[in-house]
Amino acid sequence: MQRRASNQYYFLVEGECEERYLRWLQNLINQEPNRIVNVSFTIKRDVKMVSWVKHLSLMGKTRIVQVVDYEGNQPNDRQTFLNMLDDMHQASRIKQVDCQLGYSNLTFELWILLHKIDYRTPLTTKAQYLEQLNRAFHKNFETLKKYKQEKNFQNILQNITLDDVKKAIARAERIRKYNEENFHKEVYKRKYIYFKDNPDCSLQEAVKAVLTECGLI
Repeated sequence: MQRRASNQYYFLVEGECEERYLRWLQNLINQEPNRIVNVSFTIKRDVKMVSWVKHLSLMGKTRIVQVVDYEGNQPNDRQTFLNMLDDMHQASRIKQVDCQLGYSNLTFELWILLHKIDYRTPLTTKAQYLEQLNRAFHKNFETLKKYKQEKNFQNILQNITLDDVKKAIARAERIRKYNEENFHKEVYKRKYIYFKDNPDCSLQEAVKAVLTECGLI
């Protein structure tokens, strides 16, 4: 049997759940018999984009996805997000990198939730995702902290299929389309688009690109 080629992808993430999800997605893809290539995810956590890019050895133009949350419009939260966008912008000027924004508003829990249900209700705190996550995945976690514990989150991932990933992409695209038709979008440095009001998501763009390049969409 002819050996499959492997596509390399780069992700910069904020937390352990994001990293575990991407490792799970990599395995899902590489176990899919209809894929035309394998995937290899290089994932870095808790560093600035500029610092990471300076130490990467890259061949030609390379896409790096920043997986991040927009946690609300309080001054500190908003400034943290804008500082991250500025870091991405600076990194894109250092080497031949295309820094892409894969964000969730309010948090990564929205993206996980979209694997199972449509969800378009604005929230005021990220803790409010817990009830919806418990309902969607038939769980009874008492807090988001318990939901995020490695054993518990791995159990969540065990209930996510590649078909669920495709449904999450479609649901997130519908949210973005609705927002574009009804709300004012923010554009940073003429490149990075986000919405101050939740829910919104752009992580689906990166995930869809990976699946498309693997011949799975």
